Amino acid sequence: MNVNNLFLTRAVSIYKILYYSEKYAVQNKVLDCGAGGDNPPCYIFYTHGYQAHGIDIDKESIEKSARFCCKRKCTMEIKHGDMRNIEYGNKLFGAVYSYNSIFHMSKPDILISINEMTRVAEPGGIIYFNLLHKKDCGYGSGIEIEKDTFKDSNDGIIHTYHEENEIDDEIKGSKLLEKEVINNYQKIDGEWVSQWFIEYYLRKDEDKI
Repeated sequence: MNVNNLFLTRAVSIYKILYYSEKYAVQNKVLDCGAGGDNPPCYIFYTHGYQAHGIDIDKESIEKSARFCCKRKCTMEIKHGDMRNIEYGNKLFGAVYSYNSIFHMSKPDILISINEMTRVAEPGGIIYFNLLHKKDCGYGSGIEIEKDTFKDSNDGIIHTYHEENEIDDEIKGSKLLEKEVINNYQKIDGEWVSQWFIEYYLRKDEDKI
C-alpha cells in the first residue's frame, strides 16, 4: 500500500454520498460546493474514479486545495465560484453536494443555492447539504443580522440556523432519500461543545431539467 495516497477525513457524510452515487449508478462526475481547504473531501471521489470538480468563494481556501492537489499529483478542478450562481450548465453532475458550507449565508441564499445545486445535477443525481440546527451551541453567538442568522464579531463569518423541518416543504425538484439529525460533542479549546446538524440526502427528479 502506498501510504502517500492514504486519505482521512472526519466528513463521514461524504462516504454516504458516495454510497448513494454508486447505488443509483450516477455518472462519475461530482461537484463539491465549498470545496477548498487543505483536506478537500472530493478527493474521496477522485480516488474512486470520479471526475472531481469544486467551487469555493474563498481564494485562500482554493490555494490550499491547489497545494493539496500538487502534493498528491491529482487533477481535481477546484476553482473560484459562488453556489448561489453556479457557473456550470444544467444536468452536468452525477452528484452535487455542500458539506459544512451552505449555512454560511442567509436563509434566502441557502434556498437559492439548493436550487442551483439541483439544476446542475443530472436527472436521478444525488444532492447533499447540511444545515445548522437551532439546538447547536453556537446559536445566538455574535451579532444577529437576520432572524436565526448571526455574524461572528471577530471574523465576520455568518452562521444560519434552522428548525428540524423548516425547509422540507421548500425543497423542489428532488425526493428525499434520507434525513439525519446529528448531535455530537467535541472538545474545542479545552471545552466540550454540543454541535447539531441537519443532513439532507436527495435524489433529483428524473423529469427535471
